[in-house]
Amino acid sequence: MRALGDVQGMYGGVEAKTLDVTKKLVCMTCSTNDGVIEKFRDLVKRMDRALGEENVVILETLKVLGSALYNNGEYEEAKEVYEKCLAGRLTVLGEQHKDTLGMLNNLGIVYDQDLKNNEKALEYYERALGGNRGCWGRITRRRSTP
Repeated sequence: MRALGDVQGMYGGVEAKTLDVTKKLVCMTCSTNDGVIEKFRDLVKRMDRALGEENVVILETLKVLGSALYNNGEYEEAKEVYEKCLAGRLTVLGEQHKDTLGMLNNLGIVYDQDLKNNEKALEYYERALGGNRGCWGRITRRRSTP
């Protein structure tokens, strides 16, 4: 973690680059969920103060925190973090962006598989699918000519 201290010293611990490097170092040094969730919670708080909620670096970190919570079985909190991330991505990136569509899909998975709310899951899946169609158009199979 010396590298983290060096980076924070150079940038004062609040620059976007520093916080992005911090996120990457947390990911690299935490091969298990032991402590990673708390580290990401702390990092999100610091990022929020330094960068505000509508910054792509904090939105990516929220996604990683949500995934760690989900993988740890903390589905309700993962849902809350994913919803906060989705709100930010809608504002910053828009509904048609691939990262926003991925977050819609993640929320569908949480609601479908773990919270057992199929209606809400279907709503998120349909939004993600509709956005994908908007981005890529309708995918059709072409028949090969003999």
